[in-house]
Amino acid sequence: YTLLLEPTSPDTLVGSVAIAVDAETGVPLRVEVTARGDAEPAFTAGLTSFSVGDQGEIVVFVPEQDASRARSLLRR
Repeated sequence: YTLLLEPTSPDTLVGSVAIAVDAETGVPLRVEVTARGDAEPAFTAGLTSFSVGDQGEIVVFVPEQDASRARSLLRR
């Protein structure tokens, strides 16, 4: 699957961000950032190989009881 994000704000230089996601696991495999008005990506990053291991290998993060959630700096 590919998740395509296209900003609507005229104040950004980003035309789109495409994120390729593995359909079975939901793991992001590749990200492409394209500048506004360009046809080719300005930046691409992705995995060169990916395999799903035994489900027992999954790491689960459990925060400590006194941990607090950090506030997002992104504006909506």
